[in-house]
Amino acid sequence: MASISVGEVVSVIIPSRGRPRIVGRAVRSALNQTWRSVEIIVVVDGPDEKTVQAVAQLHDPRVRVIVLEQSVGAQEARNVGARESQGIWVAFLDDDDEWLPTKLERQLEAAQASRWTHPLVSCGLIAQSPSTQSPRRCPRNSESVADYLFLRKSSEIDEIRLQTSTLMTTKALLMDVPWRKCPHDEWDLLLRASAIEGAGLAFASGPLAIWHSDCGSERLSHRWVTWRCSAQWFHSVRALVGPSAYASFLLSTYSRWARDVRDWPAFFGIPWQAIRYGRPAFSGILGHMGRWLLPRPLRKFAKQISRSSWSRARI
Repeated sequence: MASISVGEVVSVIIPSRGRPRIVGRAVRSALNQTWRSVEIIVVVDGPDEKTVQAVAQLHDPRVRVIVLEQSVGAQEARNVGARESQGIWVAFLDDDDEWLPTKLERQLEAAQASRWTHPLVSCGLIAQSPSTQSPRRCPRNSESVADYLFLRKSSEIDEIRLQTSTLMTTKALLMDVPWRKCPHDEWDLLLRASAIEGAGLAFASGPLAIWHSDCGSERLSHRWVTWRCSAQWFHSVRALVGPSAYASFLLSTYSRWARDVRDWPAFFGIPWQAIRYGRPAFSGILGHMGRWLLPRPLRKFAKQISRSSWSRARI
């Protein structure tokens, strides 16, 4: 169980570059937390005087700016901030997102209530996008990180979302498990961290972060991802996922992504991978085939039936 002292400092890491008009919103939301003992480290990913000036205008001694000599990407910028942090706890916030005022306080409560020495603490998320959704359920007490992320009941990515701006954990864990540049860097970090003794999921219920996915600017960490690049990453971490979850995510989410770009070789390749390296359910294979072969009206009808059945199962 995590031990938390009154007044314990939480370090907030915000990587940023080229978005001086919006980074201030993120920093202010961290400064306005009900948990007042915070330090905010804005890591400017390469020379960017406008961003430095925008943060300096906030005039708060809890804010520190680190300017990197050259761009290294969001993942390594977060690692730099974590290494330079003074707090026992580290929380991450993307520069175009923001937090509700009780986010850190609620997450610290969840961390203390958990059974983990190094809780991987997330929370609900409000997605400000054309399709506004939040995670549809919290992890169960006995559920592994991999099963929570990938053992899906539907193909929609928003069924489960542990996005960067919802995450908080101990600095000690991050020193052993740093961020890596790869597709789905949040999932990658969580999977590798969950293999460390004393690490596991904790969750502060309710939406506590706001994800501005339609801000109009490209995120530092999402410039080079294609579905096949993503699938290669997923295959590389399959030992941390487990056979049922591995097959489930291939046949649901990756199936949908490949179909959306009409990558027809994937129609055969995805179930083959699921059978060869995973443990697919027959319903997953049927869902994959229907997603590709049924006309759109029938797919939409089947999707509505699936959602209705899942909603009743959760009650």
